[in-house]
Amino acid sequence: MATPNEGSEVASAVSVIGDATETLFSSASVLVQLALPAVVGICNREMESDARVGCDIPPSVRTVFAVAGDGGQALRAGSAELSSVPEWPSSLNVHAIAGDYRIRLTAGIVPPEVFTAFRDAAGVFGMDLRPAIDETIEAGDGIVGVSSATADADSSFVARCEVSVDLTTTDGSAQFGDLSDQFGGIPPLAGPCAHDRLFENDDVARDIVATLGASRG
Repeated sequence: MATPNEGSEVASAVSVIGDATETLFSSASVLVQLALPAVVGICNREMESDARVGCDIPPSVRTVFAVAGDGGQALRAGSAELSSVPEWPSSLNVHAIAGDYRIRLTAGIVPPEVFTAFRDAAGVFGMDLRPAIDETIEAGDGIVGVSSATADADSSFVARCEVSVDLTTTDGSAQFGDLSDQFGGIPPLAGPCAHDRLFENDDVARDIVATLGASRG
């Protein structure tokens, strides 16, 4: 379930950010230098017993704290710890489950309704107009990419969540706020395809039941 078999790019990114801010942190006050590691340590210890409610902070912040810990750093893509993990036994049937957020960001140089009119008119002449920005981010479950979660598995199930946000207008940008209210945070670190929410995903639960049922047969 969302296992970072080949590591987590997010853990790697947090490590890079940590290295970049180390100098700034060293110049902070003594109080901050003592307090911040203590808070992170307390939260990580609480998350060892219950990763869902540790420190009573939002999931996205909990995730960053966890990734910043020793265990999270060991899960960096290409880490020595991961390279020392042995292969799955050949007799073991591995079924992997992954979360797959696809976040489409669009932004035009004109409001969406005006752009739509231009696009339709251009279509008459065989032209395909696109917004100034039209990018789909493949974010995995926010922590672990799909390829890492399904690596070396005999079979897999990928729970996909597609989110679209139009940044052209204020209303479109406000969709991020709507998503936060709906998912309890901003995807991909919150919602039904997020790393620590996959067990609440109905499709995932059905796949687990079906897989276990088939293995008994």
